[in-house]
Amino acid sequence: MKFALIAPPWASSLVLKYRLSYHMVLAQYINEDPDYAEFYTRAHERGDFIIIDNGAAEHAGLPFDQVLDAAERVGADEICMPDVLDDGPATVRATLEAAHLVPPRKRMLIPQGKTWEEWVECLQQIEEIG
Repeated sequence: MKFALIAPPWASSLVLKYRLSYHMVLAQYINEDPDYAEFYTRAHERGDFIIIDNGAAEHAGLPFDQVLDAAERVGADEICMPDVLDDGPATVRATLEAAHLVPPRKRMLIPQGKTWEEWVECLQQIEEIG
């Protein structure tokens, strides 16, 4: 198992304290905070694994092109594909619309649903995307 701390800019000291090398990075801060971007760019250069988070859980509402820009800026190894909290069908649509923008090996798929059944349905549909 790997532990990835999702640290906003004010919490980068935790990443340093625990010497983490597997990171979930918030795209909205990469685009707003040059120090945060530099911190994770250097982490990538050290060989750390970088996952760029799309900000959906934080209600950042970031357009996916900005997520991709942030991913490129820090050299992300993996990119959280678009998802819509608690909405399986909207997540499937958003993921399908963006699939051509991210190579399959760099995609992190995030199923959503209001119920367990909707979540499983979403998972099955986005699994087919790859």
